Amino acid sequence: MISKRVKKLKKEIISKLPSFPNNKETKDELESKSLTDLLIIYLNWSSRLIVPRRRVIEIEPDVYKDPKWTLLSDSFLRFEEKSKNGDDINPYLSKKAHEKGFTPAASASGSDVDRWEDKDRLLNVMGFHHFHLGALNAGSKLSERQNDVVFAKVDKLRIHILGVFDHSVFDSADPTSMEISQERKRLWQLFDNYSSQDAPPNSIVIPGNVSTSGTSLKIVQLAQSYTRIINQIDPKLDDREFVKSEIFGNEIQAPSKPKIQWHLRGTDIGVFDSQTNSFVLYGHGLN
Repeated sequence: MISKRVKKLKKEIISKLPSFPNNKETKDELESKSLTDLLIIYLNWSSRLIVPRRRVIEIEPDVYKDPKWTLLSDSFLRFEEKSKNGDDINPYLSKKAHEKGFTPAASASGSDVDRWEDKDRLLNVMGFHHFHLGALNAGSKLSERQNDVVFAKVDKLRIHILGVFDHSVFDSADPTSMEISQERKRLWQLFDNYSSQDAPPNSIVIPGNVSTSGTSLKIVQLAQSYTRIINQIDPKLDDREFVKSEIFGNEIQAPSKPKIQWHLRGTDIGVFDSQTNSFVLYGHGLN
């Protein structure tokens, strides 16, 4: 039987997800999903965002040779300062990353269904975020949009800038010739080189694994591991001695009636006590 804590976690996930259309039918569909499926949807969306924390900036040498990089130099300095200070850099992301978290249409049946409608294809396949380094104007939630975007590999410690591309990098293949843009070809070459750079000679590299739904297999596996953690730990959260020793330890005086809930911070998962503002991390996410 599902606990109140897990029910509350599912409600928290649904309330955070930017769903479209944002109506009762969409909410009902989300509520009907299993915990694992709901976590997959949530992690697929939240992995598009970047948790504010101090990060080191690294730049591929070839980036400096690109004339487009010179045009972005002033904007990059502002972005670099925010990254190093641990400020919020999500305004530099695509508008879709903020607004397109889940739609039932993407999981419908049919040959004409767009599986990528609520997903970032290049992030899920390549693992690269892209940034719009335009100015951040007062009162605006997003940076100014420019024709050129910066692709980077982001983790908890660093932002590794890999290249600058114009917006044709997002163009779909021509339906007649199936040709892709020169910028998309260049990005694929960059991805191939990046994926194989640490591979031994003559080895086979299979990067960019995604499920049939378009979700990264890394996301699917992370959601499955979080479900296992919850199933293992949640029953113990009713045991006062477990809570006292494992959640609060010796450093914090355990309240007589702790209010412990499962909580997601970005793509990390843990338990949170609202009375003491204590958070215990149980699962490390992506960024």
